[in-house]
Amino acid sequence: MHNFIATGVVLAAVISGVAADLCATGSQQINGNWYCQAVKAITYTGVGGSGSYKKVTNMDSSSGACSSSPFGYSGSMSPLDEE
Repeated sequence: MHNFIATGVVLAAVISGVAADLCATGSQQINGNWYCQAVKAITYTGVGGSGSYKKVTNMDSSSGACSSSPFGYSGSMSPLDEE
């Protein structure tokens, strides 16, 4: 039983180490972005709808103080489709 537990601990450590470094087998740069694995699709959840946030309208170069105003958004990809 002791050997079984020890083997399980070693196996878990090996699996954990492999999963932690997804770029271990190499990486590739495409259009300025680095990728470690092929991806077939990306799914975004929790986006879309409507709301508002304080949009920065000015930043003073000497003090760093910011001015803002309420900015509304809406749409199926909002607010990710904003600047």
